[in-house]
This record gives sequence, C-alpha cells and structure tokens, in this order.
Amino acid sequence: MTNRITQAFVEKQLENLNRMTGMPLSPYHKNDQGVTIPQAGNYHLDSGYGGYKFVRMDTTVGSTGTSNIGNMGYRSLPVISQYIRMFAEGYLAAKGL
Repeated sequence: MTNRITQAFVEKQLENLNRMTGMPLSPYHKNDQGVTIPQAGNYHLDSGYGGYKFVRMDTTVGSTGTSNIGNMGYRSLPVISQYIRMFAEGYLAAKGL
C-alpha cells in the first residue's frame, strides 16, 4: 500500500509545528470588527507554478511578508512534507527535547 502525501496532511504537519513553536495556527485572523490581521510568525504553505513552498509569516506585527524557509523554490508536497519533518526535528533537537 502506498501512502500518499496530501495537502491536508501537510497542513496538519504545519498546524503541529505552529503548536510546537508557540506560533499562531493560521496566517490571518479576522478581529471583532471584521478586519483581517496577519499573524506574526505563523508557518504555512505558499503555492504557485503547480508546487508549494514552506514559508513563515514575518515576525513584525502587522507585516504581511513571508520568509521562504530553506530558500527552496516551489516543490512537490512529498518534498515539502519531508522538509517540515526535518525542520521540526531540528527545532526539537535545538531545544534539547
């Protein structure tokens, strides 16, 4: 049986990474007035050209810019999934967990 890496699986990986690192769970949030607010530090997917990037929302409050984690171009979901897993393992190792 083949395990297929889906966008939903990768989104769950990112949710877990955001929880582990104490970052917001989504890149944007609507406040009580209905204004969309960027969530500083959130890890999420960016997509284009038929592929995906693993990015992080700028840590400056109110900024909508993103950083490309690992300076990778757009890649397939299995590659992004592997990269997120390695990033999370590196984070835990650095924290001594």
